[in-house]
Amino acid sequence: MIGIIGFIVLAGGIGHVITGLVIFRPQINAISKDGFINAVLPHFDRRAALWFILFGVMVAMTGHLLIHAAAVGDPVSVRIAGWYLLGVSSVGTLSQTRSPSSLLVVLSLVLLGLSYFD
Repeated sequence: MIGIIGFIVLAGGIGHVITGLVIFRPQINAISKDGFINAVLPHFDRRAALWFILFGVMVAMTGHLLIHAAAVGDPVSVRIAGWYLLGVSSVGTLSQTRSPSSLLVVLSLVLLGLSYFD
C-alpha cells in the first residue's frame, strides 16, 4: 500500500512540474531569455513559476522516497514523509480550498496510520 501511495505522490509531483511548465510558459521563456542567472528575483511572476515547479520536484522526490521506504520496509521514513506531507497539504488545502492538496491530506493520514500501526 505504501508503494502504491508513493507512485501516486510521484505522479502528482511530475504532474505538478508539467502543469507549471505549461501554465508558466511565458515566465519560463522570460527566465531563459534573460540567461537564468539572476533572472527570477526581481519578478514576482517568475518567482511564482519557479517555486511552483520546484514544489512539484519536491513532491516527486517524496514519492520516490516512499517507494524506496516501502521496498526496504522502513516505517520511520514513511512516518517522516507522512508528517511533512500532512503539514504541507493541510496548508495548501486551507489556503486554496479548490486545490488537489486535499488528496494529499488523505494520503498522508493513510501513510501515518500504516507507519504507526502496521
